[in-house]
Amino acid sequence: MEKIHLYTITFLYLCLLQAACAPKTSIDEVMDTAGKNRAELQKVLRYYENDSLKLEAAKFLIANMKGAYATDSIVHAAYAPFYEIYNEVMEKYDYRIDKQCGEEIDSLWQVFLFAYSEKLTDKRNEDAASLKASTLITEIELAFKAWQGNVYTRNASFEEFCEYILPYRRANGLTIDSARERFYRQHHKNFYTGKQGNDFIRETDSLLFLYKDITHTPYYVPQIPISDAATLERVKTGSCEQRCWFNSLLLSSLGMAAAIDFVPVWGNRNGGHSWNVIIVDGKSYAFESFWDNDRWKYKRIYNNRSCDSMWGKFQLAKVYRRTFSRHIEGPASDCRMAREDIPPLFLDERKKDVSTEYFDAREVTVTLNNDSLPADKQLYAYLSVYDYGQWSPIQWGKVKKGKATFYNMGTGVVYLPTYYINGKNIPAGTPFLLKADGTQQPLTAGKETETVKVRNYAGQVPFNENRSRLTSLVGGEFWGMRNGEKEELLFTINDTLQIEHRIFKPISKNSYRYIRLCLPSPNVTLGEVSFYSNEKAIADVCITTPLSANTTTETRELLTDGLSDTAFNGTAPQKFIEFDLNGSYNLSGIGISPYIRSWLNKLYHYELAYWDNGWQPIARQQGNADYLTFDHVPRHALLRLSNCEKGNKEHHRIFVYQEGKVVWY
Repeated sequence: MEKIHLYTITFLYLCLLQAACAPKTSIDEVMDTAGKNRAELQKVLRYYENDSLKLEAAKFLIANMKGAYATDSIVHAAYAPFYEIYNEVMEKYDYRIDKQCGEEIDSLWQVFLFAYSEKLTDKRNEDAASLKASTLITEIELAFKAWQGNVYTRNASFEEFCEYILPYRRANGLTIDSARERFYRQHHKNFYTGKQGNDFIRETDSLLFLYKDITHTPYYVPQIPISDAATLERVKTGSCEQRCWFNSLLLSSLGMAAAIDFVPVWGNRNGGHSWNVIIVDGKSYAFESFWDNDRWKYKRIYNNRSCDSMWGKFQLAKVYRRTFSRHIEGPASDCRMAREDIPPLFLDERKKDVSTEYFDAREVTVTLNNDSLPADKQLYAYLSVYDYGQWSPIQWGKVKKGKATFYNMGTGVVYLPTYYINGKNIPAGTPFLLKADGTQQPLTAGKETETVKVRNYAGQVPFNENRSRLTSLVGGEFWGMRNGEKEELLFTINDTLQIEHRIFKPISKNSYRYIRLCLPSPNVTLGEVSFYSNEKAIADVCITTPLSANTTTETRELLTDGLSDTAFNGTAPQKFIEFDLNGSYNLSGIGISPYIRSWLNKLYHYELAYWDNGWQPIARQQGNADYLTFDHVPRHALLRLSNCEKGNKEHHRIFVYQEGKVVWY
């Protein structure tokens, strides 16, 4: 009897604990926080008590108001003098923001902040405590009218309508004004009516073309606080997030289901990105928020397989979609977790995981290992990716028996298992590369060492400045040679090279000793050309044709030394390079490493380090505008080369060294 009694007490305790931990998402919870404004919210519900569908829409908005807020109108008005100053500067530069214009705005912004600091407080008006019934009713009525008037979304589900068309708020901090009503009045007769004879993508382009003069804020111009659509139209420049909410507001005002997708942190670059999606017939269509000639390409280049000829390679660990509804999950839903022990990304309730809409995602189970923080004492672990010198949590997993499982993870990304305690991200295991097949490649420093040669520390960042070099081989052809004559075309380079050593598959069953690379022009900028037979690199390849080097350090021998970051820069007078393989081979691959300008400034020192439960320095060297050589580097380790003077905020990235090739992550 005592055992049964004990089990009963335990069961009841657990039930009470679960009830206490369950998040309150009901309308009553919002009403409790509304204070004197409770009557306004109740007025909305009474207004629609005879219209069941609109009543459900009103309940959806009210039930999800918790945490939604606007910047106080007093604060918004305080920025008005700076908008005037900004317009004067922009008029002087004919609304083209170059470096001089940006620096002038920067300096004026600093003066303004100093002069108006007392007025620029972070004062917020919670939606539940401030929105009037008339405002909500107007927004609901407009949303239904726009929904039924849009030929592409009028048959969308009520759930899609509530999430992507109905919401009056597209980002916290925005002023809820008459913007959507204004957009509807200006455009509803001309778009999404079925009279134009276009598809919804062309119509969306035509609509957004009207606002193409709103451009991206350059990095040297501050992110000026913008809390309404009219202000963004006035200043004509903003961040990705600002343009995204503007587009979402505009499109939803015409009944188009619109949202914002975002990558919190790239898997192979620093920083993140936001863009827009529209949802038609249950399928999302992603596009660049600012005007672009190829703006609908994100599903194509964000699939963790393809490369973009304009911006290079993107690897994505996660993609989330901003929502109006609250999605309380993981550590944020667990009352045992203190807020300071939850990464900020997972305190954001208004998002959902849409990674599988972009790439083939994998389930990852990781064994946790940290002697000072045993796994059985932790509730949650995280997978983190490298970003600006730090590891940033990107997904959570519950800890069970020393392991944690993480869902919908992107491949081709290096992850570090971590804990998050009191605002700090703490290593909880070994970094690993998640391969395309879902297997994990641990990146653990071995006892064996090797020599590493490297000329870049920023990974994909130099793609932009090297674009002309990366496209210089487009149209180049590899030929199998016999008796000094071209016999068989093995491979044609049809696309931009990437900042990596890529192996291309020749189409031939024949064996050749001599291979000729026919060039588009006599100018040659290349890091490495290698040849493979049975998937193994062929050694002792030499060049038989004359080449003229532009410098004394970037010589022809470096083209075939097996190293990606040594390079040749010069000319081939005959417009081709002929390679002697020193034997007849049937080729299984042809490898090419591009030429990348050295980032190693002579004025700075650079440190190479490897990861072993923290960054362990190997050596420091002064830059030489070419490449650096580091000896005694642990094999199979995760590495980084950083500028000692610039610190963690500069663009360094992590990499591994594989058979003489730098592989960036």
